[in-house]
Parts: sequence; structure tokens; C-alpha cells
Amino acid sequence: MASVVLLGVALLVIEGLAEALVPAVSLLAGLGVLVLVARTRTVRLRSLTVLLSVSTVWALLVALFTAGVGRLVGLTTSDDGAPIALAAFIEEPGKLLILLVPALVAPGRMRRLAASDWMLLGYAAGAGFTVAEDFARRISMTAISPWLSLLAELLGTGTSYSLNPLTSGSFQTGVTVPWTGEWGQVMVVGHQVSTMLVASTVGLGMWAWRHAGHRGAGAVTPWWRLVAVGGPAAALAWAVMDHAAYNATVASAGWTQKEGLLLGVVKLVWLAGGMGRGQVVLAVVALGACLVVDAHRRLLAGPLGTLGEGVGVVPELSGLAAPWRAPVRAVVALGVLTWADLTVTAAGYAQPGLTRRARMRAGRRTGRLVMEVRRQAMGVTVPGAEPAARRRWALAALAIAVVVALVCLGVGGALGRVIGPDVIDADDALFFAGLLDSLASWWDSLGLGGQILLTALGVVALMSLGASGALALGAFGVFAWAAEHGHGVADFMRDPRQATIDYLRTVTLGQLLWDVLDFATTFIPGSALGLGARSAARSLEATVALRRNVDDLVELSSLFEQRSVLTAARNDAVDRLRSLLPEGTTMRDFNQRNYKNTLRNLHDAGYRSYDLDRLRQAARTVHQARPRVTRAAEVAGEVGGVQDLTRRGYEIPDAFRPQGLAGKPTGPRRVDMLAVSSDGTSIHVPELKGGTSRLNTGSVPTTFEGDALQGTPAYVRDHLLTDPRVIELFRDNPGIWHGVRSGRIAVTSEVISTPNPFTVLHSHPIDVDLASYPQIIAAIEDKIAALGPP
Repeated sequence: MASVVLLGVALLVIEGLAEALVPAVSLLAGLGVLVLVARTRTVRLRSLTVLLSVSTVWALLVALFTAGVGRLVGLTTSDDGAPIALAAFIEEPGKLLILLVPALVAPGRMRRLAASDWMLLGYAAGAGFTVAEDFARRISMTAISPWLSLLAELLGTGTSYSLNPLTSGSFQTGVTVPWTGEWGQVMVVGHQVSTMLVASTVGLGMWAWRHAGHRGAGAVTPWWRLVAVGGPAAALAWAVMDHAAYNATVASAGWTQKEGLLLGVVKLVWLAGGMGRGQVVLAVVALGACLVVDAHRRLLAGPLGTLGEGVGVVPELSGLAAPWRAPVRAVVALGVLTWADLTVTAAGYAQPGLTRRARMRAGRRTGRLVMEVRRQAMGVTVPGAEPAARRRWALAALAIAVVVALVCLGVGGALGRVIGPDVIDADDALFFAGLLDSLASWWDSLGLGGQILLTALGVVALMSLGASGALALGAFGVFAWAAEHGHGVADFMRDPRQATIDYLRTVTLGQLLWDVLDFATTFIPGSALGLGARSAARSLEATVALRRNVDDLVELSSLFEQRSVLTAARNDAVDRLRSLLPEGTTMRDFNQRNYKNTLRNLHDAGYRSYDLDRLRQAARTVHQARPRVTRAAEVAGEVGGVQDLTRRGYEIPDAFRPQGLAGKPTGPRRVDMLAVSSDGTSIHVPELKGGTSRLNTGSVPTTFEGDALQGTPAYVRDHLLTDPRVIELFRDNPGIWHGVRSGRIAVTSEVISTPNPFTVLHSHPIDVDLASYPQIIAAIEDKIAALGPP
């Protein structure tokens, strides 16, 4: 509400603000349209709007960097090589570099993104550039003449905005088309479209790389690797050359007559791409491909990609030829799963017997659960063991970013020097230095009241888009600083040496101290921006928690996959043994206890040694396979128990942590696990079950309480007494033992079952009440004393 009131006042008070805000409104609406279309996404809308808002400030920094590079390669901002070559070769990869921050801070989450997530992130990052650039351009035109911006639109030389996210922000102008000599329209897409296209190919390239590593890829593996690397490279090159060619065409269509290898490549790509229009078509194709790839990954995720048994069932399409079955089924899955997601979410809003507000809450909760299913599916279809895979991915992202940046800087600088000032004497206002000058003039014209009003509006608007208060203050603070110091920054960009000399000649001590303080409070950590960064880092805790949950799913999925493999091997071994059974024998005759006697009896009956050897080997294979399956289920139950207890705030001593498939089973008369609550007020001793395992129905003898069933308090008390690890824990932690003995620390138990990777079941907790059994307490005391000091 505050943002609406401030916006209304600002529109009335600040001339030209309504015109300057058109890009932001249109591109936010376009982002909403894409979010509705991308039904496979796993990123939240809030994350996208925060990225868009931060990218507006990032655009300013990239523009300043571009001008600095121009100075290094010998170009001023009025040289045509700067807006034509450097603007394209630095801005296009620069827009994507903002995604490097989450790639390094949260690589686990980034590597598990859906392909459609990359598309949306690319759109948001590029939209911030369009908003920043066109805001400055429009407000600068207003500062010169209130009618200049409107005139540019009427003449068709300005940007156009609509609800279509792929044409909004595009720039068209009429020129004499090169090579044909006819009058026509050439176009450059908005920054958000080119960045969306490149980011989409990054997401698709990651899928192609992983597909190439799949065993089913076979001989086409090198081609998939080539697609994975070449796709994003080609998309970025296309975006850069389209951008450079359009800037050159607006400056002078005669640029096409210049010779040179670099210019020849730019001309060829621009012409083949429809002189700016091809990116829109390719962006639509990339969007569709991202959605289909995401649907394919949900199919690969199996139960983790579904909303429940019987919901969103995708037909097998077994009648299709094998090469076509997977892609066609992925397209079908996109429609089936999208419909299932929408109907399940809608059902959440329509639950009977609830008030309207409760139905809204239930619907939103259902929508979050649907999103979580998609996140799980994306997570379990990403190969690699954590955390090593996460670190490798982050290093690879950093290395690729560095290589791309260096290549673009080198090629852009070389092309800029080739073009130089030869095309026309470009207006300084075409480049960011001129825009900063005009922006500073407009900012000064607002007066103190207008500046305060616009700052408040900017901060509230960023907060309404999802940014924290500190981050909004810091981000808009950078914009305000640039507007306040725009004249000086522009002068410095044109002639750093002379601008520095002039500043030092005229500055007073008080002004110098104020400028230092102003810069420090804007850019140095500890200021509002620094607080915003720390606040953003704290907000990453939720992302880290989500990443851990996904890691848990990946670990459990791997265990259950191994269990499936072992189960299949056991079944094959059983089938082979059954096929070899001599007449008159059963499988029971060849179990581990009986098979030697059975083989001896068969030998005495005259069976050939060859047949006996085959039976012996087949029986031993079965004997080895069965405990492996059992062990895999045990480990899955142990890992599921660890994950569940950790999420509930328990700490598990090292002695009670699972040893994995290669480790030995816990053994008889030992507890499955022991965990201590984080506040030290309770000890939990669960029974852990994995897969289809259940509690034993037979009773076992105890030391002091007769026979007891598994899972009962008497059974748990006896295992605490007979497990040497428990005795060592009590000896090494006398505070815990005294609390248990006195009853101050409660001892509880329950059954935790992990039947599949995404389900954990709990029984009703029971109170073990160890302190009420003095015989057991005394026996534990004796065992602690027998161990001696730690």
C-alpha cells in the first residue's frame, strides 16, 4: 500500500517519471507471463523479481566497466567502436555474470535447476538491463524535452512494450537494408530476450552433457558433448553480433561496406539471423525444448517426480520405435504432468468444509508441495556425489565465466579498434557517459524533496519485489550515488587524468571528507549495501536447508537404486538355481544350512560332478546375494533415520552412525541408533527399518525382564545394557549418564521406517523409563566401572 501511495505522489510531482517507468511495468508483466507458461519451473517468483531488481543496478556497473575498457583499448565514448563493438561484446556476457554469484554461493541448488529455471533467470537478468538502460534514456530525453520521447515513439525509432515478453523492449528502426538497397525495418530484441536465449541453452547444455554420460547414449556421446558446449557458445555469439550489427546500422548503414574478417563474420551472422528477428523464433524453440527436457527428467525421477500413486500417469508408448519413444513420451509427459500439477493445486483451493481464508492457505500449501515434487525430481536426476560434485560444478562455472569474459573482452576490443571513429561522429549521448550526464542533470532538477521521494519509492518498490530492506536501501543507494555524481563520473570516463586534476584543484577538505563518507556508506561492506549482502547471506540458510534435503534424497535414491540392482541379481540367482533343481528337491534343500547335505546325497545317488558343481555355484551365489539385499535395506533404514533425526534437531554420536554398504551390520543385542537432543534433555533410541522390513514378531530373551518383543520398552532397555557402545558413551559423558540414571534425561524410542527415498514413517513414541529399573542401572554402573577411565 505504501508503494502505491508513493508512486501516485511521485507520478504527480516528477515530470517524465510515468514514461520512464513503462519498461519496468511491461517487463515485470512479461516475467509473469513466462512464469505462467513455464509449468516445470522450480524457482520462486520472488527470487526472479529480486534478481530483476538487482540487475538494474548491475547494469550500471557493467556500463561503467564497458567505458573503462574502452579507455584501455584507446577508445573514447564518442568513438563508434565503443557503442557498436564494446557495448555488445561486454554487455551480453556481462548480463549473465550476475548469475555467477549464486553459482558460487549455492552451487548445489544451481546445478539442480530445471532448464526452464535457467530460461527464467536469464530473462530476469536481462530485463534488469533493459529497465536500467531505457529508464535512463527516457528520463534523459524528458530532461531535454518532454515531447522528445513521445516523438521518438511516434516515429518508430524507440522501444516498444507490451505483454509479449519476447517482443517487449525490442528496438526497431527504418533503414536502407544493406545488400538490397530497399527501405525496411531492422530490429534488436530487448536485453531480456537475448539473455534468456543464452541462459536457456546453458540449461539445455547441462542436460545434454549429462545425457552424454548416460550409458544409453552409446556412440552418440561425442555429439551430445558437442551440443552441450557449442549450443551456449553459438547463442552468445549470435546475441553479441546481433547487438553490434544493430548499433552499427543505427549509426550508419554504410558500415556493411567496411572490410575485415571480424566485420565480415558479424555481417554474415546478422544477415543469416534475419537482421535481428531470428532470436525471437529461436527463443520460442528454446523455451519449448526446456519444458520438454524438464518433463523428461521428471519421468526419469520415477516416484519422486509424481504427485502420488495414479496421479499424472504417463503412458509407456511401447508401440513406438525405440529411438522415438523417449522424446515423444517426454512431450506427452509435459502435457500430462502439467495438467496433474494444475488440477492438484486447484483441488487444494477447493477443499470443502473450510473458510475462504483457510482454503487460500490450503491451496498455497498445495502449490508449494507441487513445487517441491518438481525440485525433488530435478535433484535426483543430477549425477554426482555431494559435496565433491558441488565443488567441481562451482569451479567449472568460474572457469567458464573467466574464459568467456576474456574472449569477449579480447574480440570486442579488437573489433572496436577496427571500427574506431570511422563510421560517423557519434553523439556522446548514445553511450552511457552521455546518459549519466543527462541523468545527473535530471536528478539535480528534482530538488531535495523530489530526490527523497524517488529514493523512498525505489526502496519500497524493491522491497515489494521481494528484496530485504537493507538490500533495497543498498541497491537504490548505488543508483542515487551514480545520479548524484553523474557529471563527475562522465567527465572521468571521458578524460580520467584531467578530471582528477580538476577535482583536486577545486575540492575543499570538507567536500573531500563528505565524498569519501558518501562513497563508503554506499559501497564499502558495513554500509546499507553491506548489510543487505549479509541479510541476503542469512536468507541463504533456507536455500542451504533445501539443498541438504535434496542431498538427502539423492543419497537415499542411490541406496534404493543399489538395492534394486542387488534385488535383481538375487532374483536372477534364484531363478538359475531353480532351473537347475534335480527332480525331487526344493529350494529349501539348497538353503545355507541344508545345501551341503543335499549335494552329498546327490553325489551318493550318482549325480555327475559337473552337475553338482553347477548346483554348488548356483546355491552359493544365492547365499551371497540374499544378505546383500538385506544389508542394502538396513543401510537405507539407517541413513533415513539419520536424516530424519538430524532434521528434528538430534545429534548422533559417531559410534552410532551408519557404516554404509561396505561396513558390518550393527549385530545382535545392539541398538540400531542412539541420538541426543540438541538441548541435552532426552536420548532417543529408535528401531530403524528400510524398504519392506518390519518388526520381528518373535520374542527374544532379556537379562532381567524375561522375553520381550522387538520395539517394546523392555527390549530397548536390555539392548542399552548389552551394547558396549552405549556403555562407552555413558562412561565418556558422565553428565549424560547421571541425567539418565536420575530420570532428568528422558529415554524414548520409536520405529522409524524408510520404505522409499521420499517417505519416512514414525510409530508412536514410547517412554523407555530406564531410571525406574535399579537392577539395570546397577548393571550398567558395573560395566562402566569395568571399562576403566576413558
